[in-house]
Amino acid sequence: MVAPYLEVIRQYSDARVVYRAHNIEYQLPELNVTAERPILRKICLRLLERQLYGFGLLNMNKPDAVLTINSFDQSHLKFLGCIVMMENFPLAVHPEDYSAHPNKVEFSSIFHFNPAAGYA
Repeated sequence: MVAPYLEVIRQYSDARVVYRAHNIEYQLPELNVTAERPILRKICLRLLERQLYGFGLLNMNKPDAVLTINSFDQSHLKFLGCIVMMENFPLAVHPEDYSAHPNKVEFSSIFHFNPAAGYA
């Protein structure tokens, strides 16, 4: 989620920030906990699940809009209290299918920030 960077983005840009909700993060560790055997690992995953849940609740209304990948995530976020503009948009774009031309960037272009992948 861009939430940790949102204040910096807003400080340096007037751009609208749209959160692309690829999944509801706190539910991911939950999927692994039931399959785990070591009790310490289960405890750590449950703790991570709670932290992600709390972080998501605190930050879900900070972007200008949310794009979900499926209707379940969209309805679940609404149930949790998400009130920003939200649309279900199940589309993926593979960057390797496109080549960037730095000299052809236009004003109002779309910018994607992916800190996990190490590129924008």
